[in-house]
Amino acid sequence: MTSPELKEKEQDLLKVKRLTILDKMVADISKKHPDFYYLSTIEIAYEILDTLNKDKETPQQWREAFEGLDQNDIKILLGMHNL
Repeated sequence: MTSPELKEKEQDLLKVKRLTILDKMVADISKKHPDFYYLSTIEIAYEILDTLNKDKETPQQWREAFEGLDQNDIKILLGMHNL
């Protein structure tokens, strides 16, 4: 496998990992936030980013998976995935 192919596979795996984590985070946050279902995508992205940055119980692996992403990046990921 050539280097570009390997890089593409790694990116695909990271995307799947992020989407899996998003599923878990949305489920967790919605338990704590009764109106979560009614928020816009950008507001949900903010809540996810806020949880990643401030909630000490959030697993380090989750933080690492989203390292370097901003609210708009998370919004795009949410748009690619039906939660």
